[in-house]
Amino acid sequence: MHDKAHDPSYKSYKPGVVVVRGMRLHSLTLGIFGEADVVEFVRTEDGSGISLPGKNGLFVPRPVEYKRGKTKKGDYDRIQLCAQAICLEEMLQCHIKEADLYYGETRRRETVALDQRLRDEVKRLSEYMHRLHHEGLTPKPDIKLSVCKKCSMFDICIPNIRKKTSVKSYWEHLLGELAPNENGVID
Repeated sequence: MHDKAHDPSYKSYKPGVVVVRGMRLHSLTLGIFGEADVVEFVRTEDGSGISLPGKNGLFVPRPVEYKRGKTKKGDYDRIQLCAQAICLEEMLQCHIKEADLYYGETRRRETVALDQRLRDEVKRLSEYMHRLHHEGLTPKPDIKLSVCKKCSMFDICIPNIRKKTSVKSYWEHLLGELAPNENGVID
């Protein structure tokens, strides 16, 4: 599912919609960056929106985040989606009112209103992330690692690292595994 979402050569056609896959995003204000699974630029008739090169009319960007499972109790997915929208707003100088989460298990889209509460949470979390980085702290995980196994970012995040008590202990463990053998070669 994610392979198609991030594949720029995978084409889908919807009347009045320009679909961009794997679009890189950033917000200099929040100091965050990432990549949207899909951004749909939906043609508007009300005079709002942005122009796109080579296209007639105005379009409103609408991020669509793909998830393997189904809707969750917490707001993690909605916060991620809102962060993508904030990045797009800053990059394109526009306002995005809503976006979509697509859940593979249910094969349904969930429309998310990008309200002030979600926007404030994105800002709070980005400030928290920068503070932790500045102080050189690694936070303890606040979710069950069993949930991580279902995540599409598992191989990138490497949640087992989070079980370590510090970055120093992780590096000591890793470097211990990479110790040279009796011939001085690292296996």
